[in-house]
Amino acid sequence: MDDPIIKVSAILEKIDMPYCLIGGYAVAAYGAPRYTADVDFLVSRLKDYSEQLQANLQEENLFFEISRADLLDPLGDIVTIKLTVPVQLIDAKYTYHYKAIERAQIIQYENHSLKIISPEDLIILKLKAGGPKDLWDVENILSYQENLDMTYLLRQTKSLRVDRRLQGILARLKQE
Repeated sequence: MDDPIIKVSAILEKIDMPYCLIGGYAVAAYGAPRYTADVDFLVSRLKDYSEQLQANLQEENLFFEISRADLLDPLGDIVTIKLTVPVQLIDAKYTYHYKAIERAQIIQYENHSLKIISPEDLIILKLKAGGPKDLWDVENILSYQENLDMTYLLRQTKSLRVDRRLQGILARLKQE
C-alpha cells in the first residue's frame, strides 16, 4: 500500500477520525486535473484523536510533524506526514469545515472507500481561500459538474460572504 491517499485514509478510518479528502486531488475528482505537490485531508477534532493518530503513524513508521495554528491563522492545526508526497491533515476550525466533513461523499478509489468533500463544499472552501488558483479551481468544478445543489451553494456562500465571488464566476461562465 504505497499510495499516500490510501495509506493515510486507512489510518483515519482505523481510528474512526472524521475526515474528507480536499485540495488538488478533490478538485481533480470533480473538475480538471491539475498538478498538486501534496495531499490534503480536512479532519475533525484533531486534539481528541491526537494520541491514537500518533501511535498509528509511529506503528507504520511514518514521520510527521505538527504545526499549531495561532489565533489569526485561517487554518487549524496541521499534521504533515512525510510520504512520497507530503500529506497534510488540516484540523477543522470553522462551522463550514465541520459541515463539509459531515456532508462528505464516499467514492471508490483504487478499490478503497474514500471520503471526499462534496463538490459544493469544495467550492465553498476554495471561495473562502480566494487565491487565483482557488478561483480557477472553482471555475473548473462549476464547468464540469452538472448536478450541483445550487440552493445549498448559494445559501452557504451568502452566509459566508463569498457569494459575490461565486456570482462573478457564474456570470463569466455564462458568457462563454
